[in-house]
Amino acid sequence: MKVSYGIGIALLGIAGTASAQSERRVDISVSNRLTYDTNALRATNALANTSTRKGDDFITSPALNVDVLLPVSRQSIYLNGSVGYDFYASNTQFNRERIGLAGGLNLAAGGGCGGVVGGEYSRGEDNLLDYIDGFDPGNVNEQRSYLVRANCSQDIGISSSVGYRHTDSENSSILRRRSNYRSDTIDVSIGYARPTLGVLSVYGDYTNTTSPPRQTLGPSPADDGVEVFGIGLRLERRIGRLLGGSFSAGYTKVRPKLAGVPSFSGPSYSADLTITPGSRTRMTVGVGRRVDQSNLLEISYSITDNLHFSADYSLTDALTLQGGASYVNRRLRQSPLALPGFAALRNDKNYRVFGGLRYAAARHWSLGSELSYNKRSAGNSLFDYDSAQASLWVSYAF
Repeated sequence: MKVSYGIGIALLGIAGTASAQSERRVDISVSNRLTYDTNALRATNALANTSTRKGDDFITSPALNVDVLLPVSRQSIYLNGSVGYDFYASNTQFNRERIGLAGGLNLAAGGGCGGVVGGEYSRGEDNLLDYIDGFDPGNVNEQRSYLVRANCSQDIGISSSVGYRHTDSENSSILRRRSNYRSDTIDVSIGYARPTLGVLSVYGDYTNTTSPPRQTLGPSPADDGVEVFGIGLRLERRIGRLLGGSFSAGYTKVRPKLAGVPSFSGPSYSADLTITPGSRTRMTVGVGRRVDQSNLLEISYSITDNLHFSADYSLTDALTLQGGASYVNRRLRQSPLALPGFAALRNDKNYRVFGGLRYAAARHWSLGSELSYNKRSAGNSLFDYDSAQASLWVSYAF
């Protein structure tokens, strides 16, 4: 879960601000993806190719996808996400459901004011990219969140927002239960809007995250976790038809709850831009630094730098070429209550490149293909890996 906040300036694209309450939307589809993965275990080559575990695998992933918005008078009900299942041909111990849903109620109070009351739920198997757990390699992570938000905005004048979110993250693995956490976040902002300026806001955030007691050799367990503080300046504005997106630069402070966990005070930043140089081309570029509450075994939190790029090019009205790349660098802060002798990740770098085609075969049907390559360098041979994937997918929209 992201818990990065800071002082900064943000530039945010706000194209097409049609009221959600005025539009009815019911998009439901079923899909299936077949993937060949050269290293489905996300393990080192030595481990992946043992006689007891076959590293490469075929994975079949059917899913039901929903995106629904139903107006109810001036309010609206929303539900989006997917429910699916992953079937592994060889590593059947990883067969597992995949659930990711968000729903709630959009509220409109009049005078430019409104709000959201909602919840989110996710459940699925953790990717072995992050840990080695010999007791239960098929760990299932379940996250439940609920949120409330109220906001007021005008085309010209004062705007304001206040929100609260609570999240619970739980693991099925005996070892990974030590990395369960609960998190509460409060954020507030107040700003001023003008058509030529956009919306200039000052905001503040506070996140309190706690993991359960981790008792090791001593008789007294202790709570792990972090507190994250921030205050900042944000500017929201659309930059013509060619360019839209966001930019921010700021400062983040992390205060760990356990003695022995390094604190962090330093710059935070983000930029997410969408570039549309022509009717057939669309590109997105993003860069950022954030602090993440960690679900990794024996890690209190991480400082994550990321960079990503993607592009779509329409060869015809029905055929689209897609591609991109990403880079993620994590600095991991280990708990002083880590299990004795545990070979924890300290830092890692993850690289990914991909490319593919999407074809809208008919009004309801679409299909596509993708090739991708992933590599992690962790400075620890137990966690280094690389893998390549080739996938085909098909979708039917009702």
